[in-house]
Amino acid sequence: MSSIGEPLAGCVIVITADRRKRELGTALERRGATVRHAPALSTVPHLDDAQLVADTRALIDDPPDVVVATTGIGFRGWIESADTADMADELLEVLSGARLVARGPKARGAIQAAGLQADWVAETETAAELRDYLLAEGVEGLRIAVQHHGNGSDGLDEAFIAAGADVQSLLVYGWGPPPDSAPHLHWI
Repeated sequence: MSSIGEPLAGCVIVITADRRKRELGTALERRGATVRHAPALSTVPHLDDAQLVADTRALIDDPPDVVVATTGIGFRGWIESADTADMADELLEVLSGARLVARGPKARGAIQAAGLQADWVAETETAAELRDYLLAEGVEGLRIAVQHHGNGSDGLDEAFIAAGADVQSLLVYGWGPPPDSAPHLHWI
């Protein structure tokens, strides 16, 4: 037993998050909690595989100047989708020639896991910081690929387009109902 002890002994904690539920659960159990999983939403990968493949092909054929990675899971999913479509090597070659900008450390980690390096990482992990940084650098005339998280663009596409950029959106995953809603209904 660690010196932390079990301050949560006797507590039942319900985790409603789908992502990282194992990490969170393990950390809470180490402190004595009884953990139950009852996701309210689930991650739905590759919302539209055909569209993602088409968008990826378009980027390979007309490479971007800048690639924005908003999430680690999304960036990894994008590479995985390209691999399934036998385009991963081409995509990685295109990405290696672009300026890679990450919304935070998870996106940077996914970029590094693909054998690439992020050119800039938002310290606050916010789309607003990322947007402000690129707009201050100037995006007029640039082709920008934006890998979005499940909630969409956070205004990034609109801001870059308004500043004169050509923007290609990539929606890799989204949110949907949990596979089994019974635990959520029971605990919440």
